[in-house]
Amino acid sequence: SLNDLVSAFASKRSIVTAPSSVHLMLTGDEATLSVVKELNNLGLSDTSIISHASTSPEPTKECAELCENAGNTFVCAPVTGRPLAALSGQLLIWASS
Repeated sequence: SLNDLVSAFASKRSIVTAPSSVHLMLTGDEATLSVVKELNNLGLSDTSIISHASTSPEPTKECAELCENAGNTFVCAPVTGRPLAALSGQLLIWASS
């Protein structure tokens, strides 16, 4: 959950005060949807929430709708590549919004 991600910070709000983008690298549908819901409930606007996880179509659509309703943009941008590609700076990002 977002609480686990920000345990070292004074508050959830302190890490997302007026950002132009928030990048997420979470595992799977449930975690991504949960954190996107929490981020949109913080009162952000004009923020791009960019998920680098591989998620299923329905939760991805739900994330996009949540963001749109809150005045934000959801970008699905999963990262693919093997560890060797990461070491050589050659990962691939598939992006859509």
